[in-house]
Amino acid sequence: MRAFLLGLLNKCMMITWRQFLEKTEHEFSSTQVNLPALIAKRVRAWGKEFVPDSALFPGEGREDEVHVTVLFGLHTNDVDEVRGVLRGVGPVKLRLGKSSIFEGDEFDVVKLGVVSADLVRLHKLLRGGCEHTLTHPKYVPHCTVAYVRKGLGRKFVGDDRFDGVEVVVGEVLFSDKFRVKSVIRLNK
Repeated sequence: MRAFLLGLLNKCMMITWRQFLEKTEHEFSSTQVNLPALIAKRVRAWGKEFVPDSALFPGEGREDEVHVTVLFGLHTNDVDEVRGVLRGVGPVKLRLGKSSIFEGDEFDVVKLGVVSADLVRLHKLLRGGCEHTLTHPKYVPHCTVAYVRKGLGRKFVGDDRFDGVEVVVGEVLFSDKFRVKSVIRLNK
């Protein structure tokens, strides 16, 4: 029994060590709001039905974590710094829109539009309160569904299945440069 437990412990330590070695530092930290689980599940299922595997851009594929980025490009790795900037901010209301795309150099991004004065306010708060690099000149809230081969994106524009769906999100997810995630609760 002892040998079995030692073997199991060793295996667990190997997995943990391997995971540690795979954690590479990225250039920036980021913040996002995840859609509620039920809506996220529906968006993922719709994305699989709406965008066939044959259209996916190799190496990118589908977005598994259904979210809206608040600010990418943060220099800090300190969740408490971000938490301090967001202290006193209440839950975020957002409304989903029709499917649309961003056309990129290598691939097209199929997304759902998002309208939210609250997200714009959070974005501005973080820009004003945290050192950052703007990677996109204009903030366009959206929910990425999939990355498709260049030129195919137009086929996926205009689906209104989620148009007008409103949700309230009570937390921001901070992801540091090592992609360690921390939840920041939004409480007034």
